[in-house]
Amino acid sequence: MLESLKKIVASSDAAGQLIKGIREGNSFFLQPVPAGFLAMLISAVFRRTKRTVVVVAPEKTEDILADIELVEKRTLYFPAYDILPYDTNLPDTEIVARRIETVYRMRESPRQTIVTSPRALLEKSIPERLLGPIKIHKGETVELEELKAKLVENGYKSCDTTGYIGEFSSRGGILDIFTPGTVDPVRLEFFGDTVESIRLFSARNQRSIRKIKECTILPPTEAISLVRATRGNRIQEKMNPDIAQKLPKGEIEKLVDRLQFDPEFPGYLWFAPLFSPEANTLLDYLPEDTIFIITEEEELRRQLSEFESEANELYTRKLTEKIQPLPPELIFADKDKLIQQIEHRQHISFGLRGKESLPVFPQDTIGGDIALLRETLKRYNRNGYETIILCDNVGQAERMKNLIGDVPLALEIAPLSEGFIFTEGKLAAFTDNGIFARYRRRVRKKRYHEGTYDQPVSLEPGDYLVHIDYGIGRFVGIENLTIGDITTECIVLEYDREDKLYVPSTDFHLLQRYEGKTANIKLARLTSDRWKRTKKKVKQKVTELAGELLEIYTLRHKLTGIQHKGDEALFNQLEASFIYDETEDQARAIEEVLLNMGEPYPMDRLLTGDVGFGKTEVAIRAAFRAVLSGYQVAVLVPTTILAEQHTATFTERLSDFPVIIEMLSRFRTRREQNQIIEKLREGKIDIVIGTHRLLSADVDFKKLGLLIIDEEQKFGVRDKEKIKRLKLNIDVLSMSATPIPRTLYLSLSGARDMSFINTPPQERRPIYTQIIEFNPKLFKMIIRRELDRGGQVFFLHNRINSIGTVAKLLRETLPDVRLAIGHGRMDEQELEKTFLDFLDRRFDLLLSTTIIESGTDIPNVNTIIINHADKLGLADLYQLRGRVGRSKRQAYCYLVAPPYHRMSSKARARLKA
Repeated sequence: MLESLKKIVASSDAAGQLIKGIREGNSFFLQPVPAGFLAMLISAVFRRTKRTVVVVAPEKTEDILADIELVEKRTLYFPAYDILPYDTNLPDTEIVARRIETVYRMRESPRQTIVTSPRALLEKSIPERLLGPIKIHKGETVELEELKAKLVENGYKSCDTTGYIGEFSSRGGILDIFTPGTVDPVRLEFFGDTVESIRLFSARNQRSIRKIKECTILPPTEAISLVRATRGNRIQEKMNPDIAQKLPKGEIEKLVDRLQFDPEFPGYLWFAPLFSPEANTLLDYLPEDTIFIITEEEELRRQLSEFESEANELYTRKLTEKIQPLPPELIFADKDKLIQQIEHRQHISFGLRGKESLPVFPQDTIGGDIALLRETLKRYNRNGYETIILCDNVGQAERMKNLIGDVPLALEIAPLSEGFIFTEGKLAAFTDNGIFARYRRRVRKKRYHEGTYDQPVSLEPGDYLVHIDYGIGRFVGIENLTIGDITTECIVLEYDREDKLYVPSTDFHLLQRYEGKTANIKLARLTSDRWKRTKKKVKQKVTELAGELLEIYTLRHKLTGIQHKGDEALFNQLEASFIYDETEDQARAIEEVLLNMGEPYPMDRLLTGDVGFGKTEVAIRAAFRAVLSGYQVAVLVPTTILAEQHTATFTERLSDFPVIIEMLSRFRTRREQNQIIEKLREGKIDIVIGTHRLLSADVDFKKLGLLIIDEEQKFGVRDKEKIKRLKLNIDVLSMSATPIPRTLYLSLSGARDMSFINTPPQERRPIYTQIIEFNPKLFKMIIRRELDRGGQVFFLHNRINSIGTVAKLLRETLPDVRLAIGHGRMDEQELEKTFLDFLDRRFDLLLSTTIIESGTDIPNVNTIIINHADKLGLADLYQLRGRVGRSKRQAYCYLVAPPYHRMSSKARARLKA
């Protein structure tokens, strides 16, 4: 059906007139069109002109890319860096690889469709003459050692196991390489100097995927000229003299010394033009007859000007550093020349000041009103339109088919971002998400299948540790302690009254990380027996509690439970629809939970794992298993915000299946609550997600089979036992990132089953942290960068009395950014509504106090700015930084503090940690 839509648009007079004008050498400035129609039009221009088409999308670049990929599968993407100019961090390897792959594909076959952004056009790429692909064929003779030397020269790093772009590893006659251009790494097997086989293999498990006949190895970095210059001596001789002469001699000498000592020092990337005879932008790779399509002409110019200002501002700030950077005009293309180059070529621009319009409009506003939808579709049918509803998946299509009944139309699985009404083509294309006014969350898989980021378990100064004999202390560091002729490595702990305890390496087993709340923590005193009394008291309480609860758990094991089974085909379909690869721990936890649910006695399992490690997916599969067995599921959560998040996640994951999901919380009206409770009694709701409201006496179920408790540590035992005592034979799955000690005790003692998810998800990346001074212009750049990639921002200011002043400053600096304020003195319901609106992306920036420190899980927020960071404790800073970095995107944490010399020694130590 999607092909027929493409044909209708491509064969229309509107498209025909545009293409005719292009062939005659004309350009066009048009009124904006819906994104779904734009993708069809771009495909028509590309196919009918048989010329390269470059789509410059200032806003929603990846959404537009996804739309075009639906109709033109082999679309290329040239993204912008995900770092600020002069940033000491490196850009994402996926981004660099896609840029290199795109310019290589353009050189090999210039007739392409490319999607890019204004900033990406300003960022210079690898010089064409240095692109130098290495092509290797099966059966070819290749000197292995020479090949490895060439890889190092081109910027590849030798490692034990190849898992990331730019790495290679060698074992005997096997050479593994992860190069841009292949989504999986390549394995070359040699017999002597002959390439016997070439395979693609998985970076995650190192297993072969399939054999290939040839491979092309591209440089893994765009700074290849700099990389080659630092191999060996005489670095200064390899500099471009035209650029070098523009810099002070002293600066050149300092740079050479630094490169000799550390070729990849923070920020080295920005010195690459100094070693390059020329640097190409994307435009240098394009044929002269390239057609540009600008999705938002006014925004293109604004972003180019804004980026130029940002680069100049950041350059000025960097002039005070030990090694002065290259000026922006040597690193980036000139925006005015760039605009001239685009205007010199043929282009189709869209904007509010467009002079002409096409006969296409956004789809009708339905607002989820099914009666209105049916009437609208009938009206279009009466007027001779072909009507179609585009759905994201089979589940949406099935539900839509049931809702519209006998209204004649076509249903298609094609997740376009926006529907459209094309009057000339008599075509009315609606999207399911547009009909229900839902924000469409597009999940894009990474192109390159890199290995898992293995986050090390490490101690940081300021972490709290518990010594079994001395109690809670603060980790200071690791020191070598010499007594006589013996030197021993010791962990140094600080206790009350600044006493120090040196724990030798032979006694490290006596320490464990403190897992409780750190807000009002008291350090133990080494000269007191308070810790011994505390241990004795806790031991007694734990024993009493264990005895009480063991009675319940023993009784549960004596009861006959529910053996959940259900439709295996549907369950397999749910498993297959998971867009990620389960981690080993996650797969094991799913297996353990499902095994428990199939046993003849009630399940009582605790699932632990850090936030974002995949516990919710385990819960969804358990819930679906229960529903398929004919039972209801209750999901108990501590906050309304978490209830909203879980409802959205469960609904999205189970959208392909006939599962009724509702949420019960105080944000529902009294009438809505009563209706939900009545439906629960009648068995008309399969899964209910709610807060403490689920524990009320008026809530009853027709056939409850599974209780899922999230954030278990935030509930009292008596709350949870209300349901357990009423329904002793139901299955219970508890989830927690930090289980409370009594729950952990019961699990470890065998009274409860326990599953651990310790492995971080694929593509989880460490948080980039930087200390900055208070600077509204810099805030603007940081916030703009996050919003430009479709994200949201936390701005933390922990002083309620002056939070309004900061809000005013941010609104003046970023007048078009939607800002919300949240702090502890707000009415509880108003505060929750603010968080929910932020979660629903009604706001771009949340200015708040440390109230976001816990219980806030918003994967779309990947930048946090913490004002007065020098006034916060180390534990608070770690908690706040943990609010970001919960998705595969690079996350940023900026600590705003006074100049170094104006901070106290303790503040400097905290921020340095």
